[in-house]
Amino acid sequence: MPRIADSLITIQLAPHVRLRVLEGAMQENCALALSLASGSHDEPEQWPGMAHYLEHLVFRGSRNYAAGDGLMEWVQQAGGSINARTAARQTMFHFAIDRRGFLPALLRLADMLACPLLSPEALLSEREVLEQEYRMYARTPRALWAASLGPVLQGRHPARKFHAGNRSTLPVEETSFLFGLRNFHQRAYRRTPLCIAVSLPGSWADWEAEVLQGLRPLLADRRTPQQQPVPLLTLKSGVRIRQQVAGAGKGLLLHVVLQRQAAGLPLLAEWLEQALDQQGDGYLIPYLQRRFGCTGVEVSVPYVSSSQGVLSLNLKGCSEQDWPQLLGVWLGWFEQWRCDLALPSTQEYLEQARQHRWLMASPLERVQWLLTEPDTSAARNSLGELLEQLRAGRFARVAWGEESVDGCFDQGLPLAIEELPAAVLQPDTAAGQKLIVALQLRQVLARNVRKSTNGRTVTVVQPAGWPAEQALCYLGWQLGAAQAALPLLQRRLAGWGRQWGWHGVEWQLQAVDDMLFLRALGPSGCLARALNQCRELLQEPLPEQTLPLQADSPFALRQLMQQLTAWLKSGPPGNWQLQPNQCRQQALWLGCPDAAAELMLNPAAAVTGEMLGGEKTEITGGWRHVQTGIARVEEALLVVFIPATDAARSLLYQRLAVLLQGPLQQQLRSREGLCYAVFALPWQQAAAGGLLLATQSSTTSARALFQALRQAVQDSVGSLQPEQLQQAVEAFREEAGQGRLPLSEWGQWLFSAWQRSGYQGMSTLGVNMLPATDSAAAADALCQVLDDRHWVVLSNQPGCGA
Repeated sequence: MPRIADSLITIQLAPHVRLRVLEGAMQENCALALSLASGSHDEPEQWPGMAHYLEHLVFRGSRNYAAGDGLMEWVQQAGGSINARTAARQTMFHFAIDRRGFLPALLRLADMLACPLLSPEALLSEREVLEQEYRMYARTPRALWAASLGPVLQGRHPARKFHAGNRSTLPVEETSFLFGLRNFHQRAYRRTPLCIAVSLPGSWADWEAEVLQGLRPLLADRRTPQQQPVPLLTLKSGVRIRQQVAGAGKGLLLHVVLQRQAAGLPLLAEWLEQALDQQGDGYLIPYLQRRFGCTGVEVSVPYVSSSQGVLSLNLKGCSEQDWPQLLGVWLGWFEQWRCDLALPSTQEYLEQARQHRWLMASPLERVQWLLTEPDTSAARNSLGELLEQLRAGRFARVAWGEESVDGCFDQGLPLAIEELPAAVLQPDTAAGQKLIVALQLRQVLARNVRKSTNGRTVTVVQPAGWPAEQALCYLGWQLGAAQAALPLLQRRLAGWGRQWGWHGVEWQLQAVDDMLFLRALGPSGCLARALNQCRELLQEPLPEQTLPLQADSPFALRQLMQQLTAWLKSGPPGNWQLQPNQCRQQALWLGCPDAAAELMLNPAAAVTGEMLGGEKTEITGGWRHVQTGIARVEEALLVVFIPATDAARSLLYQRLAVLLQGPLQQQLRSREGLCYAVFALPWQQAAAGGLLLATQSSTTSARALFQALRQAVQDSVGSLQPEQLQQAVEAFREEAGQGRLPLSEWGQWLFSAWQRSGYQGMSTLGVNMLPATDSAAAADALCQVLDDRHWVVLSNQPGCGA
């Protein structure tokens, strides 16, 4: 099993400039993560949000690369991924791209960080983008909960300030602002310590000369570790407040401040989330549900900087009168959990889970991990101080709900906050009881699983280039009305999926005619055991009632995207098989055949009926006004799905999404300032595939946004030649043949081929399973994209029809 230290090279390029190189597999893409030791705490006090604003601006053109040829456009046109983030004392940039595009991307990154243009036009338009982003985040409950930290802190600590930035805090028209921005760039980007991590396929010796040459602009200035010291993070004594948060129900929020041992908080929060996700009698969360009506617990770290930080526990559904008993329960549970964490068996399990996650991580995730360097001893130290603070009563209490409050707190993000008289909370120690803290998956992974030989209907294939340590399985049940049953299984398996996510297992449900498939990707050594546990959870019959599809994102636009499946084709309200483990099953296992032998399926004698495969999903174009299943927001939300009529067109649309992302982003975001971002994505849900476009605007209506998006698509597609699209398809085929595609993406195509075969066993699945295309098919696909009569439009606002 790979370990973090394997093939890792650390190079000190200059004083306070460190490069970490991970030598990856030859078929993997390249990835880079970069961290500058400056963030929102270091920006000029009179211009809140300048650090975040500068992070946006450096993408808008540099000395050697115009805005339309910069890093973001280059990476997106190559089908890669890119993002950036501003923290308290860090600014991070990261991207992943194929090996052919990496060195040009590196040159663009170094140029934009060292020599951004900061032109007046970019300042104005990017401030509007920041305003859009601010409005999108400002109304989400999670943003409001995190912001409630500000009112409970004492003094002038920078964690009380507003750091996102918006139209009111960034006076870009003033000469002094531009002067201050340029000075801040020099300090923050050219003189602070710099850490870079890269993952490169093959040997570092093959890349060394060109990578070091590309980094030279970032080494031109002398970097020093000097930063202004941050004041001590302290709470007001006995502080408690009420907060109005619309549309989220009610709950209690506990902010615990750490002043000495906060470096391990992010890893501690990960451990804590896993420990709290245990289901069944004797565990904490089910106990809180029974006794206090708690509907869930969220763990977050709203602030961490060096030795100082805050851990927040959000107890949904609880009431103010529960505080003493709740605190007593938590103190008792934390004491038990701390003892369990000290056991060698627990440490061995945590390391096993860490290695599983590392194994399944993409090159981009790995380089991000190399910058954060999670330290288990630091996490245990953070837990020790956390318990100290809880015992001493040094924490802040927030009771949040729908009710109006008298008061407000406005540091850029307006909060409905009412400060209550200070009071020391005495925990009710009698409320605590002995609870189970051992993680359930430790027992599952320790089981001696018998290899299954009877009643198996599994197609097992290991495609060329498929890594032996990873496996992908499509496990299907012939339920009847699969679309109606999908949300029921989604709820039943949600906790299972979160727990196995700790081991790098990711999963998704797909409805295909009368079949419901669970797609699970994970380490081959434990994936079959995960799926066997999933089967155990389905021993009880499904409920008979229908339920809406559950969105798992806090953002309304993503919630709307997740509703697409239900709006494309709704199954009948009933007539599905209520007992999944008594119905016919099929499975496609991609990966090591030996690992597949542990997979348990329903006995063949218990199944009847014919398997369906390859039927087309009928999709009708038009405007759908979606009013349920998404958060109510004032912004216009828009999701456009352009269906593909067959597998060949699905492949063309998948490649077209890559070619459209950059131009649409430039036109709608950068030039017209209509949205924070626009997304062009391939969308494949078993039989239904196509092109997905999504965006959100706070400045215009959904109708006007649709017209602008349609015009942008026409302009972008009109500038493409069919040969460009066909060349992109051929490059995709080449990547597939070399085993360089992400496993989930390659697996979806192989699954579609298996489905079209009627779920028949196949000895090989390879590039020949990709549908054939040519320039004529590409030209036809471009014409069909422009025919908006077939567009399926989802929006939170009524429209005129597409």
